[in-house]
Amino acid sequence: MKLNLRSLLLAMLPIFGIAFGAAAQTLLSLNKPASASTTEGSYFAANAVDNNTATYWSSTSNGYIQTLTVDLGSIRDIDHVVIQFADGRYAVTFDIQGSTNGITWNTLKTIPPTNSLSLLTINGTYGWYRYIRFNGRGRANTAGYRISDFKVYGDGDPTSSQQADMDTVAGRLISQYSKQEKQDLTFFLTTMLPNGQWPGVNYTGDNWPRHTLWLNRLAQAYRNPSNVLYNHPDVPAKFMLAMRHFINANYVSSNWHDNEIRSPNNVVSALLLMRGAIPNDSLMTYAATVVDQTDNPDHRGANRSWVSTTMIRKGLVMDSYKTVTKGYQSMVNGLNIANMSIAEGIRIDSSFHQHRTQIQTGSYGMIFVDDEVKYLNIAAGTSFNSIYTTTYKNNLRGVILGGLRNLSYRNTLDFGIIGRSVSGANSLLNKISAGLLDTQAVNDPVNNASYQSWKAHLAGAAFPFSRAKHFWLSNMVVSRGANFYMSAKITSSRNTGAEAIKGTNLKGWNLPFGATNILVTGNEYDNIFPSWNWSRIPGTTSEMNEAAASTTFGTVDGYVTASNVYGGGLSVNEVGIIAFQQDNKRGVTANKAYFLLENMMVCVGNSITASKSNEIVTTVNQTKLDGAITIRDDGSTYTFSGDSLTTNKLNWVNHGQVGYLFPNGGYFSLTNKSQTGTWASLGGGTGSVTNQMFNLYVRHSPTPTNRTYYYIVAPNKSAGDMTTLYANHGFELASNTSTVQAIYHNGTNKQYAAVFYGAGQVTMPDGLVIKSDKKAIVQVKKYSTNYRISVSDPEYTGSNITITLNLHLTGAGTSYAGGETAINLSMYSGDEKGKTNTGFYNIVNDGSLMAKSDQQNNEIMLYPNPATSTLTVKGVSKDAKIEVYDLWGRKYKTVTGNSVEVSELQNGPNYFLRIYDKGKVIRKQFIKE
Repeated sequence: MKLNLRSLLLAMLPIFGIAFGAAAQTLLSLNKPASASTTEGSYFAANAVDNNTATYWSSTSNGYIQTLTVDLGSIRDIDHVVIQFADGRYAVTFDIQGSTNGITWNTLKTIPPTNSLSLLTINGTYGWYRYIRFNGRGRANTAGYRISDFKVYGDGDPTSSQQADMDTVAGRLISQYSKQEKQDLTFFLTTMLPNGQWPGVNYTGDNWPRHTLWLNRLAQAYRNPSNVLYNHPDVPAKFMLAMRHFINANYVSSNWHDNEIRSPNNVVSALLLMRGAIPNDSLMTYAATVVDQTDNPDHRGANRSWVSTTMIRKGLVMDSYKTVTKGYQSMVNGLNIANMSIAEGIRIDSSFHQHRTQIQTGSYGMIFVDDEVKYLNIAAGTSFNSIYTTTYKNNLRGVILGGLRNLSYRNTLDFGIIGRSVSGANSLLNKISAGLLDTQAVNDPVNNASYQSWKAHLAGAAFPFSRAKHFWLSNMVVSRGANFYMSAKITSSRNTGAEAIKGTNLKGWNLPFGATNILVTGNEYDNIFPSWNWSRIPGTTSEMNEAAASTTFGTVDGYVTASNVYGGGLSVNEVGIIAFQQDNKRGVTANKAYFLLENMMVCVGNSITASKSNEIVTTVNQTKLDGAITIRDDGSTYTFSGDSLTTNKLNWVNHGQVGYLFPNGGYFSLTNKSQTGTWASLGGGTGSVTNQMFNLYVRHSPTPTNRTYYYIVAPNKSAGDMTTLYANHGFELASNTSTVQAIYHNGTNKQYAAVFYGAGQVTMPDGLVIKSDKKAIVQVKKYSTNYRISVSDPEYTGSNITITLNLHLTGAGTSYAGGETAINLSMYSGDEKGKTNTGFYNIVNDGSLMAKSDQQNNEIMLYPNPATSTLTVKGVSKDAKIEVYDLWGRKYKTVTGNSVEVSELQNGPNYFLRIYDKGKVIRKQFIKE
């Protein structure tokens, strides 16, 4: 049940002894025409509206039902009524009623039976009416009613400056709307029925809102100088006929959105365009039927901006400065940061939620941003602009530059942020427009350079910076560079993963369970969805059965939810991580982590367990075919020309400027086949889609138990880059267990990342030991004089986390003992739970960490040792990778094979080799002479 908050509050005011603000209102009824059902002698109706308590209107005593009516001259915004009886001739019960036409009446307030009544201020008589009347229904005595004062208060006429501001805003809106309708709509006139209906509209059930859409289109055509109906003499009469039909029919939809948003939106837009073309009384009468929804607290996010813009336009139609102001105040209320109890709207992490705690930045968020930017812009230079405080403007900038910009790439949106819109054609192309960015640049000139570079990126230019960002309230992480975009989306018990409402998104069950976007051109997933196999969404681990991907069963109120508490991420500058414990409620469990750094994405999974009749797979990618598929399989590199391949000897694949690396091998299937599907199968529109599709996935069997996977995605790479990349990508998988998933990168600044599913520790390939006292996500980057350490809480408990490293470091929260530094980190609270805590810690000594866990394999020998020029490693394969370090952990070189040139090293017993061969890491010390 929806509550009218304003009515509720006003009903409570008398309880607290508060009189509603009569002083701020204008006396509208003074000396206006008045009439009565009966008149006693010379006590005429006009005496009640002359603001003189010494004069009266008196009714005869012929009946209990008597009325006194005042004509305000035009439809006005009514606030309250004051009535004063005289000589004890009061009504023991009566109504205050309103009407726009003097024929049809609405009861605004009923005064229940009372034993004594003289002067009464009647609050809560809100509405747009021309006629207000007293309807007496019970006399205090045998004489008729006698009223000395009948006063109607409401919104007065705007001042000249207020009117000028409204005219400015109206002119700007009309200028925008009048350019929109270019089609010849003459048939709207020629086919209209005598009752105001159109044969082309189905008025049964919930189909009638099309009538209001056609009203709006007709008005747009009438105002568009390039349209054949521009200023057409027949349009006003036809418009009024169609409008009267709509109002008299009193259509009600089972869809609240039709009643409260879509239909009112169309009506006020049409009326604004028809100002001056139809009689003002008619215009006001039609506009008065539009109900104010801004007091409804259920309208949040994009719904808030919709009902707000409706009120702004209604106020402009009716020349009500108060109504326009209220609409604008409602607009800026939508720019408040939504907290945990509200959820919908702008979130503190710059994402946008609609329909519960569900990221909708690219669907409802786009609508919201479009409205807020445009209405802020049209308020420029008027008094309405002052409603937008610096905080509101900053929040709008945040959701645009901090949210939408980070979740889109060139001409496309991330499919993880558009909700059920995946069911519709061109849904990923509903990006922010260059024109809107220009408008926002006017609103926010300080950041003009950001909007202009974004415009260039929309047109195909490189993205201006590299960055990773974790949206902790939306369970998404993104990583982007000049010419690539990657993301991963997970779910947890704290957020809504996906929606399948109103018969849409019928196959999208797996969308929130680890889906990845991998973009280079930006066209990889455009209109792909009907032809997708929805059991193989990129990045997900699921049963290979499209029926199991259906959202038509198992949802709660049409929403896909999860029960896992563990689900969080981390971001700091160029590094992003996200991980979760998957329980997709359909019998497939896994621990899944995504490490986005060094312009690549490392995907790691373990504990994959299920019992199904269909195979469980982890999909590396499923996208439209874009050029050649080049692979290295079983030691051979070639262009894949077949339609399917299954292998357990795959090293790498390159397709569509993306490289896929498999350092530890696995069991894979690769297909290049045509796939066809329909929009209707998703709950969308009509038509079918056929695409030649690239599919690459890891196979785990129908009944896997604790299976694993490990692969690396390297975007913006050609086939020619792959041999070198495979040999020197720099990543090592340090751990992939049910306790810890961890990776290491041996670049110029070494990087370490670990996902702890409980208290534990991991030893990195170079000997760094990272411990956590509880569940945590940790990222460490080594610089010349310090370490950057970032930590987040994947269960959003807000509890402190202690990270311990086998280094001697100093900094906030550190304590050093026994060769280890413990760092106690405070986690964020409130809506910032799950946010990354980052600090820098100075190095006192880190030379003792090297290779404490390296294996010492006695079957591998070094010859000669001591060495002078060439050191030979016996017992390793020709593909072994050998790194040379000094005892302080400084790496000098990397080679492939079984010999190392060491002549350039200084003499002394201060070197060792780290040898990577056949899944082992072996440490061997040697002396250089």
